Amino acid sequence: MIGNDTNKDWEKFGKENPYYGVISDESLKTRNLNPEALERFFASGRQDIDRVFRAIAKVAGPGFQPRSALDFGCGVGRLAIPLAERCESVVGVDVSPSMLKEARANCERMQINNLAFCGSIAEARGVAGFDFINSYIVFQHIPVARGYALFGELVDLLSPGGVGALHLTFAISASSWQRITRWLRRRFQPFNVLINLAKGKAPGDPFMQMNGYDLNRVMLMIKSHGCYEIHLSLTDHGGHVGTTLFFRKPIGRLV
Repeated sequence: MIGNDTNKDWEKFGKENPYYGVISDESLKTRNLNPEALERFFASGRQDIDRVFRAIAKVAGPGFQPRSALDFGCGVGRLAIPLAERCESVVGVDVSPSMLKEARANCERMQINNLAFCGSIAEARGVAGFDFINSYIVFQHIPVARGYALFGELVDLLSPGGVGALHLTFAISASSWQRITRWLRRRFQPFNVLINLAKGKAPGDPFMQMNGYDLNRVMLMIKSHGCYEIHLSLTDHGGHVGTTLFFRKPIGRLV
């Protein structure tokens, strides 16, 4: 049975195919990577951050300008780097040391000097709080019990008046056979090896989990921090339906 601690899986992605681990595009596999593919990769990150800030205006007004930000599941810096172009200071968090090594190299190459990286939310707690916390296409790969705890920790780190933009999947549009196949790949390594071989992948490639969350539970977690206005933006990645939740932590205690 494949364990629920996916950190080792992501370190394997980080060592072998760090960019493909972020976006599953053949041009981003290490053997195919070139400057043009890298340029498209980071351009997509800037487009996503632009989209996020347009949505933030609906919960925080058009004048919201965070000074400090955290990007959870930052990988090689696809979103953290464009965030650093908007904010005074940014912290990127990722469980894969190899991903973080590549992210630091990208910052050096792009002359980004206001972006720090760490391997856990606990390490980021040295900062008093963050004006903005972002996470996109990350929680879906985390086993849900662990994901709920991490979600709560991130909301805790938001400063009063700070905005969260956290993406989760909550439903999967798939046939019964696809669901069974995913269940078997997640729990039985020999079956995952067979599917990898059938798809022309390396036998040892880990299965990239896709997990759905209970939005009722997530909404209650956000509400417990006094956040009553939430904007949702739906997503669909190959039948994995999700949403980015945009919310602002109140500056004072609500009566």
